[in-house]
Amino acid sequence: MGRVAIGPAAPKDDPRRNRLLASLPEAHYKALLPHLQRVEMHAGEVVYQFGNRSQYVYFPATSIVSLVYEVEDGASAEVAIVGNEGMVGVGLFMAGETMPGWPRCNAPATVPAELAHSQAGVRRPGPLRHALLCYAQALMVEIAQNAVCSRHHSIRQQLCRCLLSNLDRSEADELPLTHECWASRSACAANA
Repeated sequence: MGRVAIGPAAPKDDPRRNRLLASLPEAHYKALLPHLQRVEMHAGEVVYQFGNRSQYVYFPATSIVSLVYEVEDGASAEVAIVGNEGMVGVGLFMAGETMPGWPRCNAPATVPAELAHSQAGVRRPGPLRHALLCYAQALMVEIAQNAVCSRHHSIRQQLCRCLLSNLDRSEADELPLTHECWASRSACAANA
C-alpha cells in the first residue's frame, strides 16, 4: 500500500495521517496495521521505475509524489500528484502487473518515513478495496482535469492549479519545492 497522511490531529507516527487509511473502520485498520511498514521518502526519489513490477503500494503521510509518464523521445509529463489523500500504485491493486509510469517524491516527508504494504492485501474485497476504488475514480478525474488544464488554460492558471494542488496535500503553509523541481514538472512548467 502507499503512503499515509491525514490531518494535523494524528500523531506524527500514526499511519492514519493518510486519509485512505484513516477512513477505514477501526477493526479493518487494526487488522491491516501489522502488515504496514515504514519507508523513508526523499525529495527527488523515484518510488519505482517505469515498467517494473512492484510488490508494494504506498500511502503518503506527509510527502507529495508526482505521477510522471515518459514518451519514446524521453520527454515526460506529470499527470497527477498524490499526497495524504491517496496512494501510489493504483494500477497494482486493479490487477496491473507493471507500472505504466514512475512516481517521484517531490516534497520530502516532514516525518522521516512513509508506509508501504504488499499489494496482494489491497486486492481482497472489503472496506480498503472500496476506499481504493473510490480513490482510483477521483485520480482519473484529476488526470482528466490536468489534461484539460494543460491544453486550455494559461501558463499562469496552470501554475496556480499546481501550487494549490500541492498546498492542499501539504500540512505546512509553505511548499518545500525548489525551482529545479518545478522546472522538471512539465504539468506545471512545460509551457512556462
